Amino acid sequence: MAKASYKIPDTLDKSVLQARIPLTTKDGSFGKPVTVASLLSYLGALLVWFLIISQTFVKANIEFLDGDIGVMYRVSGSASVLLFEQDRDAIIDRCDTFYRKNRTDCEHIYITVKEPQKVYRQLSAMERRYQALDTDDPDLLAMADTSFRILRDDVGSRYKSIHQYLILKAKGDDSLQVAKNVLQSEVEGSGMVFKRCARLNYDDIIGVLKSIFKGKE
Repeated sequence: MAKASYKIPDTLDKSVLQARIPLTTKDGSFGKPVTVASLLSYLGALLVWFLIISQTFVKANIEFLDGDIGVMYRVSGSASVLLFEQDRDAIIDRCDTFYRKNRTDCEHIYITVKEPQKVYRQLSAMERRYQALDTDDPDLLAMADTSFRILRDDVGSRYKSIHQYLILKAKGDDSLQVAKNVLQSEVEGSGMVFKRCARLNYDDIIGVLKSIFKGKE
């Protein structure tokens, strides 16, 4: 629940936009204070984003206000600074071939963010193992509970890594389907341009937007 009032630890000679507000974190403690101007900039950026992309999804498709439609994927590639020269050149050539296969009426928009590790699959598997335990040993149960909390609260919240997303934005169903087919063919055929590719649903997309526009914790 929002607090009725906040203590603003600032001097009176600052403008309203320069005033700092200590926002509360999930555990109820106060996080790093942010200025009113920063909050307004985040809200403004979020508003602009949602003006560009409507919140209407049809079968997980994004409908843009300019009439275009699109889909969003979580992707990862094979590029690395440790690649041998011939492997690097092979990936570059494959990328060139991939983009040549795509039509000009579909845009490829890449978004790179720093997010917590995706551990929901590990948490689900761990929960199933816990439910299958046929012992009431308190030490074993405590150890299992500790492992679950570390994975959820530490690995899945505090430790962040680089994540990349791809939006296919097309002029119509036909051009979008062509782009999706080219992408699927590349992932299944070589994996050099995209090592992994997973299509996002509505909740996934909203989660990505939140990670972009919520600002620094």
